[in-house]
Amino acid sequence: MLIDALLILLPLSYVLGVIVIRKRDARHKRDLWQVEESHKRALKGRDERYKTRLTQDNVKHAGELESMRNELASMRREYAEQLRLMQERLESTKREHAEELGSIRREYIEYHGEPLHIIDPDQYERVVAETVKRVFKYEHVEVTGGPGDKGVDVVASGYTETGLRRSVIVQCKMYADDNRVGYNYVRDLIGSMTIHNADAAYLVTTSDFASNAVVSEEHLKNRVLLVNGEQFNQWRIATGLAPVIYAGMQQAYAE
Repeated sequence: MLIDALLILLPLSYVLGVIVIRKRDARHKRDLWQVEESHKRALKGRDERYKTRLTQDNVKHAGELESMRNELASMRREYAEQLRLMQERLESTKREHAEELGSIRREYIEYHGEPLHIIDPDQYERVVAETVKRVFKYEHVEVTGGPGDKGVDVVASGYTETGLRRSVIVQCKMYADDNRVGYNYVRDLIGSMTIHNADAAYLVTTSDFASNAVVSEEHLKNRVLLVNGEQFNQWRIATGLAPVIYAGMQQAYAE
């Protein structure tokens, strides 16, 4: 009977063991599922928090970026306005300076006459002719400059206080200030004085003379006169030739 009982109990204990193991496995699975679900909820909550924070940061940064864009646009408009005002002031200053320079130039011309460097050579010869006529009181003055003038641009003649007739030849050199007249022109002028049988010769320039441009011959020192730009301007002012009336002079020396 004992054996029969054991035969009955063994299958029953096996079944009970299986049932216990299955319940334990089910409980473990349930616990594991609960843990997984808890982790999923935690992860989901964290992700949502991160997304919310990221959205907030994006909105904040977008606002800051928009503010920076507006500030930059405002700075550009302000710069453009300042640039416009500066350009207007510059143009206004240019106009004022142009008017001031024009006024100064008119005053200069009114007192000194037209600057000799900005007139043409023919006008310069006429200015020299009229100045020589007024300085030395010559009765006849003629502009002869041009092709084949043999180094003589102006011829003048008249009577001295003692009644003697005096003839003069004039050579005109319209040079820049840094271009000085050399001795070769002095030598040529002396030769022209002999050819024209003149009593005196004047060499007039807008610049100055080189150090070697001197008259060394004693018998010629009182007959050859070298006139630089500064001395010639003094002649013009002293004779009232400033301003020079070019139109009248052109008509007077047209022939």
